[in-house]
Amino acid sequence: MIGFVVEKLNIHKNTEENINLHLQSNTKINTTKKISRSTFIKDFEYHYDSEHLDKHNKKLKIYHLMFDFSDNIKN
Repeated sequence: MIGFVVEKLNIHKNTEENINLHLQSNTKINTTKKISRSTFIKDFEYHYDSEHLDKHNKKLKIYHLMFDFSDNIKN
């Protein structure tokens, strides 16, 4: 999953607090492991993973990349 950050913000804090809060409060998403920092890409800071159950209750691991484009967006 790819996220495009278009406003200046603390990406780690936003991911860990706001996105995880949304996942926990959404009853249609069965999250078994919240979004957490990961290490699958060397020298890239904003990558994470999470785990969920699909509609057949099979484990689904999602890898998340957050790209900071906030310096490229003009308000």
